[in-house]
Amino acid sequence: MSEDSDYEIDSLPTSLDCMRSYQFITENPNWMQNVLLVAVCNFIPIIGPLLIQGYQFEVAESLLYEKRRRTYVDFTFDRFTDYLVRGVWPFLVALIGAIVLMPVMIVGWFASILILGLIGGAVGNDAGGILVGLGMGTMFFLLMLLMIGFNILMIPLTLRAGYSQDLGRALDLTFARDFLRLMWKDCLIAMLFLMISSIPLMLVGFLLCFVGVYFTIAIFMMAQAHLLDYQLYAIYLSRGGTPIPRKVEASREDSDDEDEDDESDDE
Repeated sequence: MSEDSDYEIDSLPTSLDCMRSYQFITENPNWMQNVLLVAVCNFIPIIGPLLIQGYQFEVAESLLYEKRRRTYVDFTFDRFTDYLVRGVWPFLVALIGAIVLMPVMIVGWFASILILGLIGGAVGNDAGGILVGLGMGTMFFLLMLLMIGFNILMIPLTLRAGYSQDLGRALDLTFARDFLRLMWKDCLIAMLFLMISSIPLMLVGFLLCFVGVYFTIAIFMMAQAHLLDYQLYAIYLSRGGTPIPRKVEASREDSDDEDEDDESDDE
């Protein structure tokens, strides 16, 4: 693998198109096969999510850099190791973030429960119960905001991990600050859209005898790749953001060239 920071990007998107993240899936002639294989990965213990995350970044990278392509790259188990290795870096970044966040959440949770218990006991039965109920509702609301904020903070770190495939570069807080300065509103909109759109997908999956959940999850993961890994980063670049040094895999590029030659021969 050789390192490459030269960007061959034209006509970058300048604003979010959330519905596009689902629409693009069917533009690949092999889209049903791709969704099926991503769904199969959901059945693979432990390494399945790593494979999916690795493929997500290959999809995003193909859309961003390989403009000669007519569509995104297909999922193929010939690249099993490549997907697995590439998926490890975002996983490690998420793991580090969780390790930092969990103690804060646990301490805050128990401290809030203790404070609410003391207030409830001091005020009395009826009023204390009402205050405790309101306090618990507020805690859940704040917890939800904390999780959304944490996920937004992780977006630039995960992007650097997936594109650079380097843990040291992934934990660049200077890049994270610059990314969030330019993109925090877009990140919030993207996160809320994915949260809301996942609800009907899950319902459809349950209606399809529960097994359908694996396929709707696969569709959701493809949409996530387009919206978070491709659109947000491309919009960031269009606003003058700092490009992420990436690693270019010669084996895939050679394969892409061969595919393009075959297409030209067919024409």
